[in-house]
Amino acid sequence: MGPVLLTVDMVLTGCWNAEPHDRPSFRDVLSLLDDISKSEFVTTTHESFREIQEDWHREIEEMFDELRTKEKVTSSTH
Repeated sequence: MGPVLLTVDMVLTGCWNAEPHDRPSFRDVLSLLDDISKSEFVTTTHESFREIQEDWHREIEEMFDELRTKEKVTSSTH
C-alpha cells in the first residue's frame, strides 16, 4: 500500500474508531487531506492511474487466491 493509501486508510479508520476520544481531530484530518492534495498521486495521469488500478486488481485477486487456498487446506484438515 502506498503512502497516499495509507494516509486515506488512517483517516477512514481513525474517523470510524469506536472510541470517540481516539478519533482524529478535524485539524488532524484536514492536515492529512492537505498532504494527500499535495501528493504526486493527485497529479497522476489518467493512463497511469489506470495502470495503478490494474495493479490493485491483480493484488486483490492474488489475495483472494491465497485465501481460497488457505480455506481449502483448513477445510480438508477438519
